[in-house]
Amino acid sequence: MPHVVDVSQLKLKSKPFVLCFTTSDNRRYQISLPNTSDLQRWYRSIVSRSKRARISDPHGFEFHVHVSWDPKSHAFIVS
Repeated sequence: MPHVVDVSQLKLKSKPFVLCFTTSDNRRYQISLPNTSDLQRWYRSIVSRSKRARISDPHGFEFHVHVSWDPKSHAFIVS
């Protein structure tokens, strides 16, 4: 089976507990479940087996450091 690249819940009025996942070959699958606990259990199971990391990269990350020069030791000092 191809790798799962996305998992989400579909919000349908006729079927409120539908899990949708997309694979790396762009196929979409939908699973209709009887209740919220089954939906969450399936979601966790699919995500845990997916090889794709679910951690996003940081956005707008900045790192500020003040560096000065020590003429005696001839080294930079980070403060």
